[in-house]
Amino acid sequence: MERRQFLQRVSVASVVTTTTAVAGCSGDGGDGGGSTSGERAGYADYVVADWVDEGASALSVDLDLIRESEDTPTPTPAAETEDAPDDFLISFPVISLIGVAFALGGGYQRIGLGSVMEADGPGEEAHLVPGGIAVEGSFDPSAIGDSVEGAGGTETGTYGDHTLYEAENGTVVGVSENLLVSARADEDDASLGTPTERVETLVDAAGGDVARYGDDEADYGTLVSALPSAQLTASNYTPEGGLLDSGTPSSEDGESSMGASPEDLDLDGDVKGIATSADIDEDTGEGTARLALQYTSADEVDDESAIEDAVAPNGQDVSVSVDGPVAVVEGTYSN
Repeated sequence: MERRQFLQRVSVASVVTTTTAVAGCSGDGGDGGGSTSGERAGYADYVVADWVDEGASALSVDLDLIRESEDTPTPTPAAETEDAPDDFLISFPVISLIGVAFALGGGYQRIGLGSVMEADGPGEEAHLVPGGIAVEGSFDPSAIGDSVEGAGGTETGTYGDHTLYEAENGTVVGVSENLLVSARADEDDASLGTPTERVETLVDAAGGDVARYGDDEADYGTLVSALPSAQLTASNYTPEGGLLDSGTPSSEDGESSMGASPEDLDLDGDVKGIATSADIDEDTGEGTARLALQYTSADEVDDESAIEDAVAPNGQDVSVSVDGPVAVVEGTYSN
């Protein structure tokens, strides 16, 4: 999948409308028999099994990271050669963050909820998943309703403890005191149900009342639990493998200035999933990034040296560990 397609799936196609990681156990690691340890990514609670049959892209972000990003230096690889592409280890989460910031900011403004993204706004963490967006925080439902109605929306009913509104552009919003869920009227998501049906399903997912993809697909469960929680977590997964061959590199001449497409990785093994976990220090701009590669089997895992060369050739304090079919890379980057 191309970088632009990833961003569209995670932060545009399902989220241009609106807009705490949960600790959990790792699943079984493919037919390699390995296991990983970490914390289950927050978005995994909202990836609905019935909506995903060919894989999923999803992302969680601490909204303070977006609020602070305009004043925070962007971390870069240690090397300063003009023709060196940014390391995938850090460019993948940074590119994801940029796409999410545009999607959330513009989407909320259009339906009257720009205040959710403002400094000291009520939103705390956003989960961008197939079908819609779920934002956890501390909300005043009546104030949210007034904002949506002030932008031309109308109240349409209730679902559990959520009040439902339909914005002027067809986006449906469901809000309770601790959760804001939204889904837009988008042809790409029409097969998953109407916007109202999708909001209701995501509310059920938050309560554990629908099957989640990580429970049905063991390797996906392993992938989304392979890394520690962070300000930004994201993953791209296809159950059949071939993730690194599913699209085109981020530039045809191979000299992209931001190597953030999985197809840019020069690896031989068959990868079915990629997950990232990243933190950026708001004062120094130093970034700590982690990447998990879920291979189709332990036999497919590339050599650790090859993984480091492909993922983080310019990183500082880079480490690579392998457990069955899962390889984890960690490194730091300074501005």
